[in-house]
Amino acid sequence: MVYMVGLSKIVHSLSHLFFYIEILESGWKDDRQLEQKSAQKDLEYIDDLTVLLKHTEKRKEKVGTIVHRLIGELQQLKYYLEGMSNPATPALPIPTSPRINIFSLFSLFHLSF
Repeated sequence: MVYMVGLSKIVHSLSHLFFYIEILESGWKDDRQLEQKSAQKDLEYIDDLTVLLKHTEKRKEKVGTIVHRLIGELQQLKYYLEGMSNPATPALPIPTSPRINIFSLFSLFHLSF
């Protein structure tokens, strides 16, 4: 009879142990699934950030081109105004090419990024 009580306690303990093992295995399975979902989301974020970086680089190039053109146009305007204010200094002619024209500033408002 003593052995039956001891055996009963062992069986009871083992049933608890198997119950906890099932809980752990279920948790590990859920954890692995969550890791896979997180990894997939991370890859999607990386793809989105790569696209954003490419757009940003294109925009940087366009803005750099615009700034370069503006600097040239402002220098030409400066020389022109200096020539107008000092008649003794011959004024540099303002180029008539469409790339360096003060009125091309208005085209900046129509640029699409």
